[in-house]
Amino acid sequence: MAHSVSGFRSENWSEADREQRLAELQALEDDMAEQQGREARTVRTDRDLPVEQQCDGYGYYWSAEPEYITIDEDSLDNPMECMDTVIHEGRHAYQDDVVNDRIENDVPESTKESWAQNNECYQACGEKDVAFCDYYFQPIEADTNQYAKEMMDSYYDELGDDEAYSQYQSDSHREFYQAHFEAQETYGENYMQAIDNKVKTEYQAEHTSQEQASERNEEQSQAQASDKADGISY
Repeated sequence: MAHSVSGFRSENWSEADREQRLAELQALEDDMAEQQGREARTVRTDRDLPVEQQCDGYGYYWSAEPEYITIDEDSLDNPMECMDTVIHEGRHAYQDDVVNDRIENDVPESTKESWAQNNECYQACGEKDVAFCDYYFQPIEADTNQYAKEMMDSYYDELGDDEAYSQYQSDSHREFYQAHFEAQETYGENYMQAIDNKVKTEYQAEHTSQEQASERNEEQSQAQASDKADGISY
């Protein structure tokens, strides 16, 4: 049975201290992990973390060992955004496990390949030449955004009469349509495929460049070895 999310209701969240809020978030992640057939990650905030690990937004999934879901400390006052972040970042953990064959799954091979390529050519929001729609609809973000939406929608019975939940849903819809209309204007009606192709093209270009650099290094090493054999010093 799914974990109750009544603790995220505004009247309950406002009475909870920091540790109680983190416990609710961890219980939510534990439930998501069980549903997805993966190991749960530890939920933490970015308080006291080094500058390079501070959140640039609501949170992120830390895939290096040990693995964490990190929440922006300042967002702890917003229960719905915290819920969305844990669900969203937990889905990234699921993608990571699928791509690295850590768990049993029925994800199509084409999707796994797309996720793996996107992990190497991630379109970070705010970076030069990365539009908001490129970030929002790239394969791994499109999947996590859709998953988080479905899960948050499923909590309507427990949260539907909470003003904070209604505000969250309104903000989420606004964000989606911002990305949707931007993508339509940039790429046309078939923008999802266009953005997917863009990621694939960048991945192929990056790997071609790496292979060429590796070949040049190998040729240089062979030439140096040959010259040394001929008595030529450097």
